Amino acid sequence: MPDAARPGVRARGPGRPAEAETPLYRAVELDLRAQIAAGKLAEGGLLPSEQALCQQYQVSRITVRRALAELAAAGLVVSKNGRGSYVAADAGILRPKLSGSLGAFLDAAARLRTRTLTRQSLPPPAEVRACMGLEDGEPAALLQTVSDLEGAPVTYSDVWLPEPLGSVFLAGDERVEYEALAKAVERLHGVQIVVGKQTVWAKAADEDEAAHLGVAVGTAILAMMRTYFSEDGQAVELVYVRYHPDRFRFEITLDRA
Repeated sequence: MPDAARPGVRARGPGRPAEAETPLYRAVELDLRAQIAAGKLAEGGLLPSEQALCQQYQVSRITVRRALAELAAAGLVVSKNGRGSYVAADAGILRPKLSGSLGAFLDAAARLRTRTLTRQSLPPPAEVRACMGLEDGEPAALLQTVSDLEGAPVTYSDVWLPEPLGSVFLAGDERVEYEALAKAVERLHGVQIVVGKQTVWAKAADEDEAAHLGVAVGTAILAMMRTYFSEDGQAVELVYVRYHPDRFRFEITLDRA
């Protein structure tokens, strides 16, 4: 039975988080966050199984997976295929939260020319599967792209889409050159993306990334994991982007509003 249909599903009970009036996945996420912050769930430690969390919080598996996906996006949890979810070893890293205009961010992609290198349908990694609420072995669409600015590579990306949304791109019937893929999804499928969440970090370029970005192996590059959500809270696109270090800058204005 869906969570919303369960009598008293928002009532506080044994094992249920205190934030009972918040969305269910958010309440579970916040409770797990608190346990991680308090050290009750130790860094590197294995989290309870999805089934155990469902029983603990009296919620559905899709609710637990959304909560785990939010924790993974925040860098607090990592999922390992066939082994479950673990508290990240670097869960103590400072992660300030910044907000901005999703529309302006997507419009900026119009300056880039995007080339699709590969199109595949395959089961995604555990973190992608959890974020999209997919079952084990369920396939998703993967597009690997390079975006150029004035002929020079700026980004190298792995783009994951649920198959119903990604099928037109897998078939090669729709070519997206000067448009953010997220906007193409909206245009083609009538989906409205209302939220984009992203985590940014620095990494050393591996051979594949170096080749596509035109840098030396080991060069420090910017990496970003970005997830777009529709109005119903469903993840409609997950993008792992690597940026050329000299061709991309974040400009952020902070105020006290």
